[in-house]
Amino acid sequence: MSPRMVSVLIFVAVVCGGVLFGAILQNVLLGLVLGLLLATGYALARASWKRRDAGIYDEDDNGAQV
Repeated sequence: MSPRMVSVLIFVAVVCGGVLFGAILQNVLLGLVLGLLLATGYALARASWKRRDAGIYDEDDNGAQV
């Protein structure tokens, strides 16, 4: 299974979990919105992690140069 397919399945599972949570609270629309927000946050965090840079700690950086 490709990593992209796994990401899509996790996205769908989070949205379905939100709908289930909304059904328990008797407000499916609220659950759908919460699920979409959580799934979007997960997708953004995963994309950011995959394309991470050296960040603050960079071994090749020896300070500011003029």
